[in-house]
Amino acid sequence: MTPRQRTLTATVAACAALGTLSACGSDPTGPRGTPAERATATAAAYVTGLANGTANPETMCELETTTNRPNFPDDGGTLAGCITAYQNAFRDRTPTATPATVTVGRLRGVPATATLPAGKEALVTVRKDGPAPWSYVLRLTEEQGHWRVARLDEAGHAPTDPAGNPVTQTLERAA
Repeated sequence: MTPRQRTLTATVAACAALGTLSACGSDPTGPRGTPAERATATAAAYVTGLANGTANPETMCELETTTNRPNFPDDGGTLAGCITAYQNAFRDRTPTATPATVTVGRLRGVPATATLPAGKEALVTVRKDGPAPWSYVLRLTEEQGHWRVARLDEAGHAPTDPAGNPVTQTLERAA
């Protein structure tokens, strides 16, 4: 694939993601759509911001549960503290020239655990220039009618073996 084709593919993917998010209203976690569609939109928006260096600190904080925010140990996960933490973390980041494409798959409902409420888990795959895609496993929960990221774990390179469930395997390793 030529660089121009990759750019076009990434642009089309970004437009499709934005179209999906705009169909849900201005808030990707908002009340429109099925729970699966809203959870998928939240997962895609969150990882797209991280993978492309375009993350807006306020948006990232709003997409996370209070307990998953980087400032939770310091001030209980306040929105203001979270925004400051992300501003500091993102200070030297620059958006990438070639946007990554983000695919959300293997979404499934999960019961509550000792530390997390019931919700959904998803395998989110990121493709960018390079030899192989990589993945994250996200745990999403509903808070005040909005889907939020309650946990993010790196799954490494996207699994190519269909046997087993990479979401379960990653979370078992992280536990």
